[in-house]
Parts: sequence; C-alpha cells; structure tokens
Amino acid sequence: TAFVAPARIAATLTTALKPDHLIVFSTRENGGALVDQNYGQSGEVFTSTDEQVSGLIPTEIKASKMGYLITGLRQFASLPDVSGMLKVTN
Repeated sequence: TAFVAPARIAATLTTALKPDHLIVFSTRENGGALVDQNYGQSGEVFTSTDEQVSGLIPTEIKASKMGYLITGLRQFASLPDVSGMLKVTN
C-alpha cells in the first residue's frame, strides 16, 4: 500500500466513471460566504487561484487539473440541483 494524493484519486475516478460533476466540499464548515449566498447561481466560473474562492478549496485539490464544483452541506443536500455551487476550472 502507498499514499496516493486525493486529487490523483479524484482524477482517476472522474476519468473512469465520467460523472456529471466532481463535487468538492468547502474547507469552511459553513461552506463559506459565496457558497452560503448561492453565488454560483450567477453562472460565473472561477479558477482555483481566484481570491474569492482560493480559501474555500482544499489544499489537496488546488493543484488539480480538473474542473469541479465547490459546495457546502446545504447545497449538497439539494442535489441534483447544482445551481448554488461554485464552478471552478483549471
């Protein structure tokens, strides 16, 4: 057995399973201000380096080359509706 970085596992699973969305939980327990205010409904796309979202992205995922949605528990509970989640591309 060996340690494998979470971003590498996520990328491998995404390639193999081809899900509609890769969902990443915010590093803040409440999801963070942008997530809590359903900021993602505006359709704006962020990058992992954008100041508005960089503090919400788990360190293990920041260097990832894949796109994902950032969410908190409130938005996750409303799946399959992803309109309140923040879209991040790299």
